[in-house]
Amino acid sequence: AEPVASGRKIIPLGNVTNTKQFPGFASLENVEIRSTTDGTFELAAKGSGTALRKIEPTRSLDLTIQITPRNGHPANGFLAFGPTAKDADLIKCGVFVSGKTLSVFEGPYPSRAKTEERLVVTPGKPVTIRIQYSPATATVTATSGKIVVRHQLGKPLPAINYVGYQVIRTRSSFSDQ
Repeated sequence: AEPVASGRKIIPLGNVTNTKQFPGFASLENVEIRSTTDGTFELAAKGSGTALRKIEPTRSLDLTIQITPRNGHPANGFLAFGPTAKDADLIKCGVFVSGKTLSVFEGPYPSRAKTEERLVVTPGKPVTIRIQYSPATATVTATSGKIVVRHQLGKPLPAINYVGYQVIRTRSSFSDQ
């Protein structure tokens, strides 16, 4: 049986044991992943950790996810997508709780190719984010409530083959809407 985390409370990062395999995910890098009692996925990582699903290739994207940061500091969570499972090829869209931002960035963290807007998120409370990618304009748009971040990629993605989640030195829960 898969390990089960506790509902919607804040959980300290604590010990993190990298998961080798998890149903539905094709690529797990430096991350612990668990199913939670409320049907979400909880990810934890001591550094940058990513859990990706391999999908049918697509050129555009329009997804809504919910992220619930579980730590007080640092706290973050991102949808990650791209043509390969390599961190350098992934686009990340999500929240930095301590930085109080809704962010879109390319490649490994910290990234020079980053666009962000102020967004206050409380650890333990979910934030809903709609992420859209338009290949015609090579633009990624992340929207949470009235906050909108538009990030221009240097070039269009050849295809999106992987979609999943990323955390950086924290523990967060994710659900697809």
